[in-house]
Amino acid sequence: MTRRFPNLGAWEMQLMKEPELEGVTFQEAKAWLAVSDQELGQLIDNGALNVAEICDGKGEVVRSLVRTMDIRNLLAKRKAGLK
Repeated sequence: MTRRFPNLGAWEMQLMKEPELEGVTFQEAKAWLAVSDQELGQLIDNGALNVAEICDGKGEVVRSLVRTMDIRNLLAKRKAGLK
């Protein structure tokens, strides 16, 4: 799922309410998961990873973050031998 925030301030305020929104860039997510761009896209499309899109106040996305908690959950499943 992708959640869009109108600006950085809105995202930061929501992050205080929902610390689980904390995330990393797509490049960092790919490195943590050792996956390609295509595989990362599939994980997002399949709902295994949630994304926060932060806009510039005019509707243009300036930053996209993959939720850290989702990455940790996938890594834990891999370690446990689950898909």
